[in-house]
Amino acid sequence: MAVTKEHLLSTLEANAVQNKYYIEYSNFLSNHLAHGAVALHDLGAPVEVFDTFVASYVKKLEPTDGEAYVKQEKKKDEVHRV
Repeated sequence: MAVTKEHLLSTLEANAVQNKYYIEYSNFLSNHLAHGAVALHDLGAPVEVFDTFVASYVKKLEPTDGEAYVKQEKKKDEVHRV
């Protein structure tokens, strides 16, 4: 069965909309969770594929209150001072 719009929206609400994860991770890679989720929905991906993508993607993301976020923000401040 393909991902429903309701499943997509609830996943985005839980993982993307609430700023649960920082926009960058692992030395300035960009968080594209929402883009991937919408693309899989629009392509008619099965729920199992969608849920596997989301579960594996969020494992590499940085929380907005985590140590990596603080380090990255500090690096940005240093870059902007130059």
